[in-house]
Amino acid sequence: MQFLDLPSDVLAIVLSKSLPSSRNVSESFKAKLPLLSVCSRLRQLALPLVYNLMYLQYGTQVVPHWGGETEDVEVVTNLDLVVAAGYTNVVRQVKAEVYYLVNPFPRFRAAIEIMSVMVGEWRGVRELELIMNPGVGPLDELNINMSDHGDDVSE
Repeated sequence: MQFLDLPSDVLAIVLSKSLPSSRNVSESFKAKLPLLSVCSRLRQLALPLVYNLMYLQYGTQVVPHWGGETEDVEVVTNLDLVVAAGYTNVVRQVKAEVYYLVNPFPRFRAAIEIMSVMVGEWRGVRELELIMNPGVGPLDELNINMSDHGDDVSE
């Protein structure tokens, strides 16, 4: 029996076990991208493994030469890639990390606005993980299981 003759569910398990893991979601996503270069049979199995997570990292940092003032840092996300590739339908998990030094709400609001642009496309999302990181001190996590909220997650 050839490797590609295995049942699709077995091949999907083999592919998922071959994925590297990382606590940094952006690095973990980037490590999965080579799976998109496999043959067409495996590619159809790899797509949900690569695009099942949408992440967003956003926050502030202290600017040393500005006397302790803060500035927004770059938004790090795979949102554009997932949307451009047309695979928002396979996203099952959204992980948003908001880093702040004083007030988290402007950054939180901006992160939500970025994600809500394509809200009609996110019907497959089953889990939303929001991490509010004050930079110093404990990490506050909020996990929301979207399967408890029915099919309409647009509101």
